[in-house]
Order: sequence, then structure tokens, then C-alpha cells
Amino acid sequence: SCTPGVPIELLPLALAPAACELYFVLVNPVFEAPTAEMRAVLPKQVSMSAMINNCCQGGSLVAGVLTGDVRLIGRALDSDVIIEPVRGPLIPGLLAVKAAAKAAGKCWVRAAAASGALLTGS
Repeated sequence: SCTPGVPIELLPLALAPAACELYFVLVNPVFEAPTAEMRAVLPKQVSMSAMINNCCQGGSLVAGVLTGDVRLIGRALDSDVIIEPVRGPLIPGLLAVKAAAKAAGKCWVRAAAASGALLTGS
């Protein structure tokens, strides 16, 4: 719950085995990514359709983890229409890294936070 004073209820969940092993690679590019600069490019307002897309992808990520569906996890992590489109151009080589990772069979590449660190997996 997000209500002040109301405790969060945690539920045990059974995880399905993944269809294949899941690997993650974290790449931390060497470039300046001041938090203020990375935050400054974020939109002040977001369309309802963009917010719905990103929220749905959050649900898809949870569903993918619970069912062991690696492709669903990949689609969920690679479908941001709010943050990465505006921060991505500030991360040198992001598009080239995404293309190379996809060509190598990786399911997704995600810019992680304002640092510009890239997370990929398959």
C-alpha cells in the first residue's frame, strides 16, 4: 500500500523455471552524466498513452519473471517510451550497442538510470 501508516503486504510468489538460462551484462560507459543534466531532459508532462504503455510494461516484466518467459522480460525492458527516448541521445554509442547486442542475440538492452550504464540480457 502507498497509504501512509498502512503496512505493505508482501505475498509469496512461486516462480516458474525459465525456458532458458537468463544472463545479464552491465556496461558502464566512460562519460560524464551529471544527474542534473540527465534529469533536465525528462519531460515535465507525459501523455496518458505513454504512461499506460510504461505501466503495462512494468506488469509484463513481473509476469515474465513469474512465468520464466525471457522474451516477455526482454520486451518489457526494451519498451520504454518516456525516459530512454530523451536520455538515450545523451549516452554515446547507445544505438550502436543496442544494434550489436540485438545482432548477437540479446533479448534487450536497457539504459539503467541517469548514469548511462547499459544492461543487456538474454
